[in-house]
Amino acid sequence: MVIALVQHFFNEEGQRLFPDWLRRIAGEARHYDGFVSLRQLGVPDDPTVCFMLLEFADAERMRAWVGSPERQALLAEQAPYRVRELQSQRFMAGPPIA
Repeated sequence: MVIALVQHFFNEEGQRLFPDWLRRIAGEARHYDGFVSLRQLGVPDDPTVCFMLLEFADAERMRAWVGSPERQALLAEQAPYRVRELQSQRFMAGPPIA
């Protein structure tokens, strides 16, 4: 399992639109083999922080999504609202321990 923790940096309008984008991103990513889930994460002390947690079965399948034209189009839609480039960290996840 590969998990990507992604933080987006948007102006106020982009922050407002973020949940809708996530629904659209999930809808497109579902068409890619190996897609597991997409979740919005929040920071209790800062509601303006825009995090998402994306899970794919393996790194190769996640790379296919990351390089896809569908993802590129969705990112292009966000460009006018972005105040700086997104940051992403990827993790290899083993099975649950408990």
